[in-house]
Amino acid sequence: MTDILFQYHNASACKIIAEPHIVMEIHARYRFRPEGFQFNPKYKAGVWNGWIELVNRNGSCPVGLVPDVMRFAIESGYACKVSQEFSAFKTKFQFDQAELDLPFELRDYQVEAVQRALDKKRQILLLATSAGKSAVMYALSRIFAGKTLVIVPNLSLISQIESDYKAYSSKNGWSVQDNCTFIFGGQDKKVNKPITVSTWQSIYSIKDDRWFHQFDNVIVDEVHLASSASLVSIMQRCTNAFYRIGLSGTLDKSKTNEMSLIANFGPVHRIVSAKQLMDAGYVTKAVVKPIVLVYPESVCKPIRGLPYDDELDVVVKSKSRNKFLTNFADGLTGNSLFLFRFVDKHAEVIKQAIIDSGSKKKVHIISADTKKDVREALRKTVEESDDNIIISTYALFSTGVSINNLHHVVFASPTKSSVKVLQSIGRSLRKHDSKQLATIWDIVDDYRGDKEAKNYLFQHFEERLSCYLSEQFEVDVKEIKLG
Repeated sequence: MTDILFQYHNASACKIIAEPHIVMEIHARYRFRPEGFQFNPKYKAGVWNGWIELVNRNGSCPVGLVPDVMRFAIESGYACKVSQEFSAFKTKFQFDQAELDLPFELRDYQVEAVQRALDKKRQILLLATSAGKSAVMYALSRIFAGKTLVIVPNLSLISQIESDYKAYSSKNGWSVQDNCTFIFGGQDKKVNKPITVSTWQSIYSIKDDRWFHQFDNVIVDEVHLASSASLVSIMQRCTNAFYRIGLSGTLDKSKTNEMSLIANFGPVHRIVSAKQLMDAGYVTKAVVKPIVLVYPESVCKPIRGLPYDDELDVVVKSKSRNKFLTNFADGLTGNSLFLFRFVDKHAEVIKQAIIDSGSKKKVHIISADTKKDVREALRKTVEESDDNIIISTYALFSTGVSINNLHHVVFASPTKSSVKVLQSIGRSLRKHDSKQLATIWDIVDDYRGDKEAKNYLFQHFEERLSCYLSEQFEVDVKEIKLG
C-alpha cells in the first residue's frame, strides 16, 4: 500500500498526494524561521509571519526537495512512490572530455563534477575557489541539449565567463559568438542562441514567464547567493529546466538557506576543498594571520555595551585603527587586496590616507559604480605589475574576480559571513610565478578591555577563526596594542 505519491507537475514542482494529516506533517517538517526574521520589515509590519514554507499546505513541493522528503517519510514509516515522469532522473550519460577537444586536460575532480551533474540532474556541487568551476560550466554548457541559462552574480563574472569560454574553445573551433548570448544591464533580452549567460539582476524583472519557459537547463554560479527571493523566483519560473546545477565554493551554515537551495537545485555534494587543492599543488598554499588590535580600557569603556551597528561605526571612525591600516598597507610587498564593508565612509578614507602618506604604492578602488571595462583593465594592470593596492568591498570581491598576481588579502572590516570569508580567501589562491605563499590578514578589534565580556566584533572573529580551522588553514594569531 502506498501512503505517499509524488506526482510530477513540471521541472520546478510536484504534488504530494497523501492523507491530509501526512501532508501537514511534511509541511511542518519543511518550514523554518530564518535567523533574524524578527528584524525583517515585512515581519515588523505584520505582513509576513516569519516562516519560510518549502512544502505548501496543499502538498506542492519543489522537485529538488523530493529525495529529502522521501527520506523523512520513509523514516517516519510511510510507503512512498513517485510518478512515471521521475524515471527520467535514472537516465545515464557517460562524459568523455575528448569530445570537447579542450586545450588542456580536465583534472580528475572536474571530470567527477561534470559526470555527477549529468547523472544526478539536480545537484549543488561545492568546488573550492580556484578549483576551476568555469571549466565545469563550459563542459556542461557544451554537453547539455536544448537551451541553457547560465546565471552569474555580477558583471565581472560575465566578462570572465566570456573570456574563459573563448580560451577553452581555442583548439576546437567552437564559436562563443555564435553560440552564446551575454545579457547584463539594460541589454536586449532576446535569445536566439543555445547558451544564455546573464546576471540574475538583469532577468528577474522580466514579466513574461514564457521567456523562462524556453530553457531546458540552468547552471547557477556562486549558488550560495541563490536563496534570495529574486533568484528563487527565477528558478520557479524555469518550469521546463530539467537539469539544474548550482556551483559554489561553500554554503551559508544556515539550515534555512541550505534547504532553500536544495529545494531548487537538489542535494549538496562536496567535490574538492581548498586544503585538497593546496595539498595537490593545484593552488598556492595560504596562511591566515589574524592581527588582534587590543584597545586600552579608556577606549573600551565607552564602547562596551553598544549595539552592533554603533560598535561598527566606532571602528570605521577610529583614527588609530585607520592609521594602522594605512601604515600596514604601505609595508606589504607585492599586490594586496583590502576588503571593507563600506566604500564611501571607510574604503575611500583609507585610499586617500595611503595617498596622503606619500606611499609609492599604486592605489585602486573598485566600487559598484566601476564600469565593466574599467574593472577588466584594472585586473590586467595588476596581473602585469607589482606594488598595487586594490581597495574594494566583500560584496564585490568575494565572488568572481580572478587575479593570479595577488599576494595578500586583508579583511580590513569585520564580517561574520563564512561564505564571504572563504570566497575572499580564494582570491589569493590562484598560482603565479611571483608567489610561493598567499597571506590572509584578518584585522580584529578587541574592545574587551579589563572585562571578560566579548564585544560583537571579537565574537565575529571567533566565528571566522572556527571557519579557518574547520577548513584546515594554517593560522597564526598576533596581538598589537593600540593607543
